[in-house]
Amino acid sequence: MNTKLRKTLKSSFIALAVLGLGVGSFFAWVSKARAAACVPGSGFGSMVRNDVSVTERGSYVVWVRMKVSNIQGASVGVEVIPSGGSPTCFTATSTSTSTWQWQNAGKVALTQSGNTLKLVGKENNVMVDRVIIIPEANKCTPSDTRKFEADKVIEPGDNCLSSDVTPTPTPTPTPTPTPTPTPT
Repeated sequence: MNTKLRKTLKSSFIALAVLGLGVGSFFAWVSKARAAACVPGSGFGSMVRNDVSVTERGSYVVWVRMKVSNIQGASVGVEVIPSGGSPTCFTATSTSTSTWQWQNAGKVALTQSGNTLKLVGKENNVMVDRVIIIPEANKCTPSDTRKFEADKVIEPGDNCLSSDVTPTPTPTPTPTPTPTPTPT
């Protein structure tokens, strides 16, 4: 994976403490009056938003790491708005309770800058601690289950953000020994 792409993935690796509680200055609060286009205007929970930039325009996959405490099938609304484009709406739905799990929210076309990501709580007790936006060509399913720690910078360490290219060793030429003449 090239350095430029790795830096972009690192900047596209969005962390949330708990849906509705922004970490640092990543997210801006959005009032219910300015609800996401994807989610009904009433009966939903907190919303967070973040601006997203990528190095190349193209197709990306949005992954959400979530945990629910008591309702299997609880969900989070995900809205991605490319710069100058129409919203693409997804739902990330839990498949179990009490464990962190990655959910593929969907595929979206992004421009290099000016993209917006919104997450909207649809049920109570749904926690989101990470969102990863990776190029579709990466074809990776995240598996990192490390505990999120508030106020710490998250470095790429997930299998989808680690370099998947193993460098090929370059052979070092060994000099051919020159025979030393022996006295006769």
